[in-house]
Amino acid sequence: FIAPSAPVWTDSGTKSLEWTFTKLPDQGQTYVYKLVDEQNLPFGTCDVATSTCKATNLIVALPYTVYLVACFTADGDTLCSDKSDPQTASTRPWPPARVNVIPASVSSLKVTITPRDDARNIDRYVAEIQGNDQLKCTATGGTLPSCVIEGLSLSTKYVVDVRAWLGDPFSQVSSDAKNATGWTMLEAPKDVTVIPLSTTSVKVTLTPPDDTKNINRYEVTAKGMDPPVKCDIEVGQSPLECELKGFAAGTQYTFEVQSRMETVVVGSAIVKATGWTKPNAPESVTVTTKTSSSLSVAVVAPNDASGIGRYEAFVEGDPSKACTMTSLDKPECQLEGLEAGTEYSVNVEACVNDTDPPVCSESKVGSGWTKPNAPTSVAVTPDTTSSIMVEFEAPSDAKGITNYDVSLVGADPPKYCSVASSHKLDCKFEGLEPSTEYQVSVTSCIAREVLFACSEDVVASGWTKPNSPRNLSIGDVFANSVVVRWLQPSGRTENIKFYQALARQKTEKAVPADEYMCSVDASAEVLECSINGLSANTDYTISVRSCISDTVCGDDIGFASITTTNEPEEVPEYVIIIVAVIIAIVILTIIIVIIVNCQKRDKTKDADTDEKGRLVTKAQRTNSYQSSASDLKTILSVEK
Repeated sequence: FIAPSAPVWTDSGTKSLEWTFTKLPDQGQTYVYKLVDEQNLPFGTCDVATSTCKATNLIVALPYTVYLVACFTADGDTLCSDKSDPQTASTRPWPPARVNVIPASVSSLKVTITPRDDARNIDRYVAEIQGNDQLKCTATGGTLPSCVIEGLSLSTKYVVDVRAWLGDPFSQVSSDAKNATGWTMLEAPKDVTVIPLSTTSVKVTLTPPDDTKNINRYEVTAKGMDPPVKCDIEVGQSPLECELKGFAAGTQYTFEVQSRMETVVVGSAIVKATGWTKPNAPESVTVTTKTSSSLSVAVVAPNDASGIGRYEAFVEGDPSKACTMTSLDKPECQLEGLEAGTEYSVNVEACVNDTDPPVCSESKVGSGWTKPNAPTSVAVTPDTTSSIMVEFEAPSDAKGITNYDVSLVGADPPKYCSVASSHKLDCKFEGLEPSTEYQVSVTSCIAREVLFACSEDVVASGWTKPNSPRNLSIGDVFANSVVVRWLQPSGRTENIKFYQALARQKTEKAVPADEYMCSVDASAEVLECSINGLSANTDYTISVRSCISDTVCGDDIGFASITTTNEPEEVPEYVIIIVAVIIAIVILTIIIVIIVNCQKRDKTKDADTDEKGRLVTKAQRTNSYQSSASDLKTILSVEK
């Protein structure tokens, strides 16, 4: 009889399969139905009443091919139909051994699947949000297949069902669900800032996220620290900051910050920030005077100079007056643009390079004075043969000056004097050599208990007076002149260039009126001269002095009194002799010129050529003689 239709696969278990079948038409026979495999061996059992068949104790995730056979009994014999068409079905796979759900972001979960050791024929794993099969992801292959479910809500708990699925032709066959729960991430802080507090501590501040749903605290962790260094910032506190300690000076650290829930180990994405501890401050700071507008600042580095890339120096109260030391071998710089004679406090900080904002140590303070302004109008004048007088004026800006120091340059032993700024500004040096040039140095100074600063030196020079001549004597006295004689000084005469004899007319009150003089070079053998230009019948006081220059002379000596005569002055005999000699020389010269010209005319009167060989007429020769005579007259006129 005909074979029944193939059974219809209706359900699968991990170790069972179920089918339904269609009965053959009842033709007075009672049929029984059974499933057989390729070898016609029985496969499961069938229930005629329910038209179902079921096979159990099968192998997980394994396909099976079965046939339906109809049988009946007649006369004690069992007759069976041919096998129906084959029907292939597969048992279901095992669900995953484990499922782990962790937050991937504020809107996604990462699902990681651990398959069973005996898993077979699995094509894929599908993870979906329980109750919403539209939110799902598929994981394939690998030892630990994983996938990410997107499109979720911020900081929300989800139950995830994961099933193993077979491949074609059984892609509709899946395992039972294995579920796990997970939370999407909290929203991370917007911004994190690390602020150095000291050489061993920092402060971490943060800006909270826009949505703080389920956030209980913010956890701050310093990386690389053993034991760990952490602090928590409660979500409600203000400001949102915490302090961490136990670090090394001048060192950069990385800090990780997460938003955290109260009871669930769920956080936000990690926000990283780096920051430095402050470097150690300089060991010492020395501020020294440089000029009237600048100071030199030098630093001794600390024993632990970790992280230090430069030193910053600035005037306390005026950070615009600053300088930077980049050389760590010899850290030094100059502060410019300062006021003269002023004490400044200078702060110096050790700083880390290339940080914004700057990371610097605590300040080390030093102080120093700028130089005062130098004195002006320094003048050195002769006082006596053994002393000079130094006079000067205070600068227009005399701020800070307490005294002026005046020293004799090159003196051995040293000679100096100090003049208080409130006193008359002069100084006298004694015990010097006559007619000698001396250099003096004058400085403005600031004298304090622990500080002494002076201006630049102002150098000037001057002479002591020369020794005075000796033995003044008066020679001839005339109506308009007087002859004066003297001897050179006793003692030192070096640098005396000339001597001056002076005649001073005095009024009734003995006040000097007119002064007349004559000079004699110091090298002259006879030291005398005539003072001319005097008035007849007038009283004069005569004196003589030694001079080094037109402006430096010694004291007058002598002070002899004379009265000029009323007689006209006789011409001295030696003057008459000199005039006679000059006249005789002129006459002799004229005679010689005439004789020479006459001889020259006699030699050339008959010649018909001139000195250059040219022909000349007698008339031309006559003109030449006349020209010579004219020249002679000119010569005679000049001689006269």
